[in-house]
Amino acid sequence: VDYKTGKPGENRTPEEVAGDYRLQMASYALAASRLNPGPPVRVVLLYLGGTGPQPVTREFSPAAIPAFEEEILAVINSMAPGDFPPLAAYNQHHCNWCVGGPNGAGLCPRAV
Repeated sequence: VDYKTGKPGENRTPEEVAGDYRLQMASYALAASRLNPGPPVRVVLLYLGGTGPQPVTREFSPAAIPAFEEEILAVINSMAPGDFPPLAAYNQHHCNWCVGGPNGAGLCPRAV
């Protein structure tokens, strides 16, 4: 369970929210499967903001874990050079949390 202090977003389905956090949830599933190999892994994002707790759940089968591990390693390897180009367009969800974005240093030309 990953407790989130905000809300999943207005008019967003659990599937849309899980899509935004796909690699984060897959990372949790990979870690859990390493600790307890074999059974499926259920990952829950539990949003605490709003009218009450709102769970977003995704289950990962043991057969799916290796493909996610490859994808996660590819993302890590792409970060190794330290080159983080701005997104093609402003994205309220991502840009508002970025340290270079409008709520941070304001360095990114997409965020101003």
